Amino acid sequence: MKTTALTLLFSLTLVTLPSLAESPDPKADPKAHALIDKLIEATGGEEALKKIKTRVVEGSMNMPAQGISITMKMSQMAPNKVYVEQSIPGLMEAKQGFNGEKGWSQDTLLGYRELAGPELEQLKRESNIERELNLKKDYPVMKVLPDAELEGRKLHVVEATSKDKRKETWYLDAETGLLSKMEQKMSLGPQGEIDVTILLKDYREVDGIQIPMTSEIKNPAFSATLKFTSVKHNVELDAKIFEAPEEEKEEGGDGDSPEE
Repeated sequence: MKTTALTLLFSLTLVTLPSLAESPDPKADPKAHALIDKLIEATGGEEALKKIKTRVVEGSMNMPAQGISITMKMSQMAPNKVYVEQSIPGLMEAKQGFNGEKGWSQDTLLGYRELAGPELEQLKRESNIERELNLKKDYPVMKVLPDAELEGRKLHVVEATSKDKRKETWYLDAETGLLSKMEQKMSLGPQGEIDVTILLKDYREVDGIQIPMTSEIKNPAFSATLKFTSVKHNVELDAKIFEAPEEEKEEGGDGDSPEE
């Protein structure tokens, strides 16, 4: 279960950031694109988004029923590099990266492995710091569903399908235009897929951009809360952190756990 929690956080850390877009596509409902355009403006606007070249986020994910608390730090560099460090103090350390071409993961239980298939495609899609400006291209099929309601607030609903045929449902606050809820299948690599519902809350402005600082993740088997304690933009980063560990590449990345 602890391995599942770490894998889950790798994915959720990225998808709980704002989701925006540009570039129309004829397969998408124009009404859906209009809602995405409103979302762009609500989140801060295209100009503010294009100013972000790096992002460093720190926080934690808590799963009370399982007694798990995970600390995390995520670093992103434009256009699509990401590095995530995670820890269950005293039990497990893990890291994952994508250098723009190859994705990799390493932890003290499963060791090192290169990412492939749906897990890699998900990482590519979600790691892009310019994701907000590519969403319509990455999800070429969109359609508007009937409105919904959450905690007394009206929500506009968009069903979107990615290039690799992954379907997601986005719930946009009718008043603010911000993303309030997402439903999707999430890849956990060797452990398969799970259905998750994510509620995005506590939006705060950081450098002119609205960031959801709290996300509640729900699945029939568990619930978790992801909280960002710090979000910093345009900090200096060393591009080497996104590369796979040299010693693991030299050994061929056989996936064996390192010896204690």
